[in-house]
Amino acid sequence: MVELATDWFHLRGIERVRRSNYENADWFAKAAAKMHGRLQRLVDYLQVPGAEVLDEALVRVDGKSLRVFVGCEVAGAVHFWTVLGNLPTQPLTAFDELNTVTGGCLWSSQGVQLTTASGGRFDLVGQASSAKLEEEATQLRCATGLTGYEVEISERLDHGLAALVRGVRGPRLTVTLDIPREHYLLYILDAAQKGLIPLHLREYWGENVLRHSSMVVEHNRGRLKEFLSYRGRNLPVITQSNELQRVAPRILEQLLQNRVPHLGKIVDFSTKDPVWRLLFDSVGLPQTVQQANGLAYSAALLRRALSDRTTTRFVLELDTGSEAKIYDNVARVAKKNPRLPINAIAVLSAETFIALSEGSEGERPGTYHNDPGHHLLTHTGFRIGTSQLLRRLYPSPR
Repeated sequence: MVELATDWFHLRGIERVRRSNYENADWFAKAAAKMHGRLQRLVDYLQVPGAEVLDEALVRVDGKSLRVFVGCEVAGAVHFWTVLGNLPTQPLTAFDELNTVTGGCLWSSQGVQLTTASGGRFDLVGQASSAKLEEEATQLRCATGLTGYEVEISERLDHGLAALVRGVRGPRLTVTLDIPREHYLLYILDAAQKGLIPLHLREYWGENVLRHSSMVVEHNRGRLKEFLSYRGRNLPVITQSNELQRVAPRILEQLLQNRVPHLGKIVDFSTKDPVWRLLFDSVGLPQTVQQANGLAYSAALLRRALSDRTTTRFVLELDTGSEAKIYDNVARVAKKNPRLPINAIAVLSAETFIALSEGSEGERPGTYHNDPGHHLLTHTGFRIGTSQLLRRLYPSPR
């Protein structure tokens, strides 16, 4: 067992770790063994060709709880995944549709720079809102190209999704890119209400969010098509979610008004949309921008998980390791409404990668920093070009 970074551990040989004298070894190994079984059952259920669930795991300690990601070698790459939810009791072939939902965030904490009147910096993307901004914003700059974070997330999720559905036969396969758009517009809502972000910066933010979101969507669409090219003419239609547009169609227009309305006036809490009503009734009305955006992501998943009288559906979410709340909201709806035909499962990908650096003793997992350039930084401090690393990590199908 190797400690990679603060609260991150790499277990190589789960049973061997359990018998070792490392602190917390038994706790880590038992959790890893349980997740190993869950991932193996998912791979078997989807009949993923050539997949091997590995005897190793990445463990993240969060207070008194663990998040375990078990290694799986598939389609020429190694992914570390954790599985949320239970598989359906009926076989995959019993469903009319297998709907998949995936997509990372925009920019990174370093990809957007908001400067305040005192010369300080405010982490708009990292905070996912401007509620804690306490002084006037004087400058806002956004990276124009894809950041290293966006490129790596795209490769990891798009390759992983294509790998998981390689063996799918029977149900119609769909792919939905749930990449934020209107969600990021809301990041400046609190500051705009308090008069801390002038009109020209609000306009700049709106223009850049819309343009950058479209760029990221098209990049992911292209990578998905390449990774799914083995399906030939059976390439699934790739669509984009639009959940916030359903309940908040005028976000940008309202943000540019002299008097910016509060969240409850921008998002229609009285909507008759059945998916949003289920979320409001089960989770509650959002009180913050983060909560409203979180429900929008969950709505995209729930809408594709609900069967109706003519179509039976099973949805698979593939997301980053920090996005468990998206699935958790859907699980709360299912628990409160046990008679509803909701079939959903989530696979979360560890926010780490195998750093293949020259001179290293082998493949070593490492975290990376969200820099706006095209380099990633391993936990050992080795810097490597994104394209060089990703080609080796996530090869295109042969």
